[in-house]
Amino acid sequence: VEEEEIDEDTCEVCGKGGDLMACDGGDHDVKGCGKYFHIECIGRDVVPPGDWVCEECARSAGMDDVGLEGYEYNAEQEEENNEEEEESNNDNEEEENDEENNNDDEEVENNNEEEEVENNNDDDDDDDDDDEEN
Repeated sequence: VEEEEIDEDTCEVCGKGGDLMACDGGDHDVKGCGKYFHIECIGRDVVPPGDWVCEECARSAGMDDVGLEGYEYNAEQEEENNEEEEESNNDNEEEENDEENNNDDEEVENNNEEEEVENNNDDDDDDDDDDEEN
């Protein structure tokens, strides 16, 4: 009977398993390396409420003033940014809809003008016919 190998994540600092947090960066420009850390091993008391990257990833992204604790993205700021982005997307959709409506209105107006010109031409032709009969 073969034993299944359990791939347990271990802390990059101490090499032990347990409650670990991953360096993933969330939805930010710094994606993170995917390594795991105990909060105690990186000098933290609590798991950050926002997204987080380790010291190595933060430094490679140009965040020079970062220590062993890595870089924590502000959770409140993230929420505000997400709300602003959502509002911006909604505004863009409204603008696109307005543009489409304006284009539709212009198309209808152009069609009406074309019909009017055609009708005037038809009227002129009728007038010419009337003149020929007299």
